[in-house]
Amino acid sequence: ELHHVRALAMVQKHEFQGAILSAEKALRIMPDYAEASNTLGRLLMETGRMQEAIPYLERSASNLVFRESYKADINLGILYYRTGKDALSRKYLDHAILLAPMQSCVAYYYKGHLDMKASRMADAISNYEKATLRFCGRFADAHLALGTALVRDRQYEKARKKLLDVYKIFPD
Repeated sequence: ELHHVRALAMVQKHEFQGAILSAEKALRIMPDYAEASNTLGRLLMETGRMQEAIPYLERSASNLVFRESYKADINLGILYYRTGKDALSRKYLDHAILLAPMQSCVAYYYKGHLDMKASRMADAISNYEKATLRFCGRFADAHLALGTALVRDRQYEKARKKLLDVYKIFPD
């Protein structure tokens, strides 16, 4: 666990290559360490090494005793969204929401993106709204995306109110 904690600390310092090395070391010591596997997969994804990330994220997502496996599902959903594999993206995002609906703000956000891309505005608005509720209230990008979706759906008055709220809540 020490090497995994070290990897997380390095991420905070934006030392991604060192973080990758530490996460890899954690997995050499404990190959079934699902949290470290998810961390390594996410780091590889964020540094553009998508294909390398997939097995680590899949291993973490399929670990039945990992209580936060929904995070690996979200990461897989993001990875497939970024690589244009929308059906796979939606599959993993839906699974994350099924496992942890209250903690899946980012999954709702990316589902909103998929819906916008497919011109399903009502679904996009619904998903963006879910990405801004409860635990997700401080997710500025989701609030902004909701305002944008409302504009695209020609709900101008709601969009104006939402975008004014974004400015008030997130002045920076």
